[in-house]
Amino acid sequence: MIEEKCTNLMDIWHMFIRVFNLSKKKMGESLSHISAKPIEVRILYLLSEDESTVNKLAELTDVTPAWITGTLDEMESQGLIVRSRSGEDRRVVNVHITEKGIEVLNESQKVYLDFLKRSLSSLTDSELDEFRRILKKIEETLQ
Repeated sequence: MIEEKCTNLMDIWHMFIRVFNLSKKKMGESLSHISAKPIEVRILYLLSEDESTVNKLAELTDVTPAWITGTLDEMESQGLIVRSRSGEDRRVVNVHITEKGIEVLNESQKVYLDFLKRSLSSLTDSELDEFRRILKKIEETLQ
């Protein structure tokens, strides 16, 4: 009985990983015509709510400050964001979204919404509510 439960848990975990990886791949393909990567869209979304710092963006996206710096370099060269040193603490680098960044974000959000509608269309409203509840519970357990 214990072995069966462990097997079921492993099956669920592997299915979760497959769905996550497949959705990440498909979303990347959907965004390819915009030339925006999913992580860039996430950063633009975070910046659309409020300016941030390099370290805070790294924390919010679960990557290292060094890794996010490379991504921000690319985004800045595309004109999606601008960085500036804090007037209060020169070690702090503030990051702001540009008008072009807002345009790319708006277009990306349309792509995301279309992708999510297609991906989740087989679920009823109550199933979506249950799915959200379960994911929230897992998230809370992991934190």
